Amino acid sequence: MREFEETRAGFSFGPAFVVLLGALVVACGFFFILTAELIRSQANDRTRLVEATDAFTSTFAAERNDHNVVPASFRRLGIENLAEFVESRQESQEISVTMRMPGTPGLELRTVENDPRVRAAIKQIADDGDHSVIEENLIEKGRFVGRTIFPSVASNPDCVSCHNVELGGPKYELGDVMGAYVVESDLTSVTYNNLAYAVSAGVLAFLGGGLVARRERRRMNRVVTSLEGQVRAERDKREAEAFANFLSSHDALTGLSNRTMFRDRLDVEVEACSSGQSEDVFVALIDLDDFKSVNDTMGHDAGDALLAEVGQRLSSLVHEETGLVARFGGDEFAVLLRMGGELTHPDQLGEEIVQSMAAPLSHEGLSIQSRCSVGVAALGDITGGDASAFLKAADTALYAAKRAGKGRYRIFDRELKDSMWKRAALSSALPIAIENGEIYPVFQPQIDLGSGQIHGFEALARWNWYDLVISPDQFIPVAEENGLVRQIDLEILRGAASFAVELGRRSARPVRISTNMSALTFKGAGLAEDILDILFETGLPGEQLTLEVTETVLMENWGDVHDVLEVLRAKGVRAALDDFGTGYSSLSYLRQLQFEEIKIDRSFVVDLGLDEQTRCLFAGVIDLAIGLGKTIVVEGVETEEQACFVIEQGAHLAQGFLYSEPLSPADAATAFIEGSLQGAREDHEMHQRV
Repeated sequence: MREFEETRAGFSFGPAFVVLLGALVVACGFFFILTAELIRSQANDRTRLVEATDAFTSTFAAERNDHNVVPASFRRLGIENLAEFVESRQESQEISVTMRMPGTPGLELRTVENDPRVRAAIKQIADDGDHSVIEENLIEKGRFVGRTIFPSVASNPDCVSCHNVELGGPKYELGDVMGAYVVESDLTSVTYNNLAYAVSAGVLAFLGGGLVARRERRRMNRVVTSLEGQVRAERDKREAEAFANFLSSHDALTGLSNRTMFRDRLDVEVEACSSGQSEDVFVALIDLDDFKSVNDTMGHDAGDALLAEVGQRLSSLVHEETGLVARFGGDEFAVLLRMGGELTHPDQLGEEIVQSMAAPLSHEGLSIQSRCSVGVAALGDITGGDASAFLKAADTALYAAKRAGKGRYRIFDRELKDSMWKRAALSSALPIAIENGEIYPVFQPQIDLGSGQIHGFEALARWNWYDLVISPDQFIPVAEENGLVRQIDLEILRGAASFAVELGRRSARPVRISTNMSALTFKGAGLAEDILDILFETGLPGEQLTLEVTETVLMENWGDVHDVLEVLRAKGVRAALDDFGTGYSSLSYLRQLQFEEIKIDRSFVVDLGLDEQTRCLFAGVIDLAIGLGKTIVVEGVETEEQACFVIEQGAHLAQGFLYSEPLSPADAATAFIEGSLQGAREDHEMHQRV
């Protein structure tokens, strides 16, 4: 832009200077042309005058007689000075000058010409016998004079004899220079006129050039403005492209590299290690603990400030030459580091990252604790050694760290490697298992604590894989990764609904079932319609179905859960808040979603016999739920003491190993029809032995 500003300034000064210079050139050129033409034309006129004089004198000489004599000195002066010549003849003694002529040394010649410059020129011509013509244009005494001096040559015998008679002796011969014609032109007034014409031409040129320059300046201004616009557009385009390129490889909030750039760098480092060009490489995946609670309680500005601070703290641990820090999205970060310097083991990297997050962040007067979970892997510990396996190993370590608690790190070791292998095997076999019906529901009875009878069943998923029974804790996370969890949840619901309808037909009593669904299942569109379709296909009334929702599902899909439950509640489906009391926000969810049932988590039940505070807290939760008019279901009852305490506190339903393990459909049907769990236990044990 600076160049265009300078160009615009140049256009503002340049045209005026060019027009003025052009006008001066026109004026000077015009003047010089007129003057040159004037000098040329005057020189021609003087030449013609001399030629006429020559013709006159020649004719006069031919007709000369005693009564018609042309004085010899007349030829030297020219017809222009005839009057002066006549006058000078009368006063010749006053204006005489001596001139030496060729062949007549010492002779005097009388003349009226008394201009020193002219006398010198004539004398030079006479002395040298030079036949050349002298042309002069001089400024003399304030006049601009054009002068032509022609040599007067004795070319006629009569003329020679005449001069000799006049001079009183044989002074000239044919061919001698006898003197000169001097013809002058006064060019002063004409030159002034030419100067006036030239000035007029210059003024006209200046005015015309000014108009042209003004028009050109406007045109150039439009051109410059257009160019400025083009340059500005091009600059904005380049800046936008540069910013887009930056965003394509960096995170806009933190300025860190994104997942794509991190993966490219990781590929380079893995290749360098494989070729022996560098030592081992570490990768750490970082996930902030309770980051959603920061956004929910303090606002997204505080969450963004925390993410930016985490990026700065991680960047302070890594030099550009030896590593890279990236933000994968949300509250996920990654660190790539070559082994060297002070960090020679993945434990050191994990410890450094956890410690860097220990200090709280201050934002607008609020203190934000930035704890994190970290998973670290070393390339040397990865089988296969490619970038995908490397990241998978670090992710496995991160998942293990989060399960173990918050604010800690986990290294990818042999145990996790075996778990990762098993997870990969499950991921590979899961689609086939779903297609072959290897994933099926089992049913854990829910006991009515008032009557001791079976109130209903909770449907739980199981996978029979090579005669091994795989629990949901192992294959549901794999199904969530593979996008198969919704299919599993709906198949379990379909199987449970079919079981309840068949068992109700056999027992002539309604059979209540409850089932849980993954958070990812709620994210898909049309869940309520799919559930209602299953109820319609199986014939299960909505009043016999309870949909259990965990707090984790609510935190991740509040809006989706609310919409689904509203549609299902209109059809009689009940909702239960599962694992109540394990999260800080359960009370707010309980108030907003109007659950019909509350399931108290088994973590409250385990220590009832040992911890008085737990007993008081459990009793308070029961009182709260009863006060809200909810049906209370207690999970994880395993001892008679726990059962007695739960009954004393007024809970409505209970389930746990004290009453029954999850049963197969046949065993569950037997227990429900006979009204005895003892027979169901015996049948279940017999089936296990077989």
